Amino acid sequence: MEQAHTQLIAQLNERISAADNTPLYMKFAQTVKDAVRSGILEHGNILPGERDLSQLTGVSRITVRKAMQALEEEGWFTRARGYGTQINNIFEYSLKEARGFSRQVVLRGKKPDTLWVNKRVVSCPDEVAQHLAISAGSDVFLLKRIRYVDEDASVY
Repeated sequence: MEQAHTQLIAQLNERISAADNTPLYMKFAQTVKDAVRSGILEHGNILPGERDLSQLTGVSRITVRKAMQALEEEGWFTRARGYGTQINNIFEYSLKEARGFSRQVVLRGKKPDTLWVNKRVVSCPDEVAQHLAISAGSDVFLLKRIRYVDEDASVY
């Protein structure tokens, strides 16, 4: 077993044994996220299969599957039958920081890029106008873009 997998299993076993009211699948999913954030699991790594994770952690396969489905839906990895579960390139952008997206990307040693999909002036719909506290029908800018981190689409 790879060192990354050994570290992941150790962290999973530690988190799972912690006495709290958090559902097991959530503990499992959070531990995998933490392993990606900390660099234990890297972009492109292949995770052990559900059966192996279940046996190595003592958690039911149903619980492992539920955690894996939640992680896949959040974009943490991609699963392909016969190939495995591959960690995606995850970049978490914080709105709490006083830096813009590009600056956060650069500070993490990555390359930012932007593809503008649409930039135009439109008439503001009623529902949006209420949220912006402006008159319906006022001219507003419609801006649509895709933000990239190291050529991988990250923010839509």
